[in-house]
Amino acid sequence: MIEWQPVAIVGVHAAKFSTEKEADSVSRAIDRHQIRHPVVLDPTHDLWDRYAIRSWPTLVVLDVQGRIAWQQSGEVNRAALRAVIQGLLDEAREAGTLGEAAWSRPSPAAHTGLLRHPGKVSVHPPPIAQAAEDADPFGADSRLYVADTGHHRILELVLVREGGDWPKARLLRTFGDGQPGLVDGAPEAARFRMPQGMTRTEDTLWVADTDNHAIRAIDLNSGTVTTMAGTGHRGEGIDLSARDPKQIALRSPWDVDAATDNDGAAIVLIAMAGTHQIWIFFPERGQIGPFIGSGVEEHVDGPPDQAALAQPSGMVLAGHYLFFVDSETSSVRAYRMDERHLGTLAGQGLFDFGDIDGKGDAVRLQHPLGITLGIQELYIADTFNHKIKTLRMRDGQVTTLAGGDPQTLSEPGGLDRAGDFLIIADTNNHRLRIAHRETGEIRDLEVDWG
Repeated sequence: MIEWQPVAIVGVHAAKFSTEKEADSVSRAIDRHQIRHPVVLDPTHDLWDRYAIRSWPTLVVLDVQGRIAWQQSGEVNRAALRAVIQGLLDEAREAGTLGEAAWSRPSPAAHTGLLRHPGKVSVHPPPIAQAAEDADPFGADSRLYVADTGHHRILELVLVREGGDWPKARLLRTFGDGQPGLVDGAPEAARFRMPQGMTRTEDTLWVADTDNHAIRAIDLNSGTVTTMAGTGHRGEGIDLSARDPKQIALRSPWDVDAATDNDGAAIVLIAMAGTHQIWIFFPERGQIGPFIGSGVEEHVDGPPDQAALAQPSGMVLAGHYLFFVDSETSSVRAYRMDERHLGTLAGQGLFDFGDIDGKGDAVRLQHPLGITLGIQELYIADTFNHKIKTLRMRDGQVTTLAGGDPQTLSEPGGLDRAGDFLIIADTNNHRLRIAHRETGEIRDLEVDWG
């Protein structure tokens, strides 16, 4: 039996990005993260200034008289916070000033849609392989994997294109029972918690199980889900003392991409948003650790151990290059494997964001979360601008391809290429959309849910 204490939790949202100042956008984010405590919107940073806040996140604990009893920026240790709150409760009870709970937790809003905040999508065969004759994205072996993030599950669909018509999809299998948790096993019994990125090698689908802080593997022959890395708890720092990847606490893995070595063994790259790094995982060797980034949240190019990232959230491998979107710097970065050097293709820094097409550091994006490979271009889910943009590789020119209003696309979280089309997770509209890569025409992806 849980003993409820008279402690009120109030979130204060002091926006960084302009889209985060909009009440509708914040409301959708509250639903997406399934937050059930009240949230105050502070678009002009009035409360931020009154409490002398300087960074995100900051936690403030008030006593029963509304005075600041404790304050800390950055991630907070749960045990330390519990001790502070318990001490204040004990003091107030002794003084006779402790009141009753001021509010009761509301029930979560009902959601009846087939999808709920889909995060990432992944097409197999992947874009880099689609040029090969035997890698038809609409063939019998084609697949579309969807992270149905709000429903805590992974969907496997087949893509079909008949004649000159736009592609359609049909649901084949579901992995996860729809409830949040960290449970391995058969598809109908397994559980995920807010999964995001996916990638496939041979008959294995790798999943960034974001809120479980874990990397999961789905055996596509049996459907069995297995935890391959992570403890299920958020890492407090980089601790690689454990030998088993399942004993190393990860921190919000947001995307994965993979290749195989000369022996056919998988090499999995992880966009570890919570540590501001790209990690590398060798499943067969049982090795995992940082690959790119010092762990400092900044925008610094250079060698991998000196470079600084800020919440990398989407990536794609292309030969010697790893391209990724760095959401908090609103930039597109490129790491060249053979030269071991990180550069920037578009965007500039932590507070340089907006909606400006162009080239290089003149480009302004707003919290991009997704990226995929074209033929001679990259496609970007410019999430907070509600757009899909194209970055032309030959000259670095960034242009808008589709979207721009929340009715067409609302904070798209991921995209992938299927031939002449882009499959898009229209996250806040709870649907999948499809856009023509040449014309930018966009439609709903027609899905037979079976």
